[in-house]
Amino acid sequence: MSKSSQRSPFGWSNRGGNNVTVIEAPVARSYRRRAVIAFWVTLGVVGLLAATVASHYLHPIVGALLGVVLGAVLGAVVFALIVAWPVLRVFWHWLPEIVLGLAAVYGWTTLMQSTPLWGSLLIVALVVGVPAAITPVRRPVMAW
Repeated sequence: MSKSSQRSPFGWSNRGGNNVTVIEAPVARSYRRRAVIAFWVTLGVVGLLAATVASHYLHPIVGALLGVVLGAVLGAVVFALIVAWPVLRVFWHWLPEIVLGLAAVYGWTTLMQSTPLWGSLLIVALVVGVPAAITPVRRPVMAW
C-alpha cells in the first residue's frame, strides 16, 4: 500500500494516531464516578421527599412511584450535568469571547437592517477607525 493511499484527500492520516483527546481518561472516570454517586443521592433524597409530599395528595403507592420517577429523572439530569461538566467548563471560560462574537454578529446585522448603507459604514468607521487612528485611545483598547 502506498503512502498516499493511507491519507485522506485533505492530508491527514486515516489511522487513529493523530487523535486529540478533549478529556483525559482518568478525569472522565473520576467525573463518571462522582456522577453515579450524585445520581443515587439525588434519587434517594428527591424520591423520598417527593413521595412524602405526593402521598399526602395521592394514594401512598402512587405517591411512592411518583417519587421514584421524579427522583430518577432529576438524578439523571444531575448525572448528565456532572459527566458533561469538563466540556461545559470550557464554554464557561470562553463565555466572554462567545458573547462578544455574538454581539458583534447580531449588532452588525441589526445595524445593517435599521440604517442605510452609508450610515452603517459611517458608524463602523467611527467605532473602528477612531480607536485605530488615535494613539492614546488605541493603546488602552489594544491592552484591553
